[in-house]
Amino acid sequence: MGAPQTTDFEVLGPRFIHLGLHGKFTADEATAVFDAIEERVKDEPYFLLEVDMSDVKGASPESRRISAEKLGSLPPRAIAIVSQSFAQRMIAKLVLTAVSLLGDRHKNVSQYFSTQAEAHEWLLAYDKEQSDKLA
Repeated sequence: MGAPQTTDFEVLGPRFIHLGLHGKFTADEATAVFDAIEERVKDEPYFLLEVDMSDVKGASPESRRISAEKLGSLPPRAIAIVSQSFAQRMIAKLVLTAVSLLGDRHKNVSQYFSTQAEAHEWLLAYDKEQSDKLA
């Protein structure tokens, strides 16, 4: 995948994806990002998604729709959202609410954080808990 211009996409582990959103998140970026995530995690029992929204300036309605639909088709996940403003949290909340409305609430665990370190720690704890259940 060619990395989207304003999104950092980093694989931090077999089930661990980091996204850093910058500027306005577009429909094309949403499609590229979630296609890449699907390719990495489609065969996993669950995955971890760290979304740093501290530099996002908005998201088009189409990008939110695509994000919700594609996220809903993926394996169960834990999502740590790093945000600095109410507006950034509202963008994330719109996507997560749409995923829930699409009937996917049971596959979604999410938490908001003000730092990436806190988000990372929470995701690693979730990963250990899930790994222990699978063992």
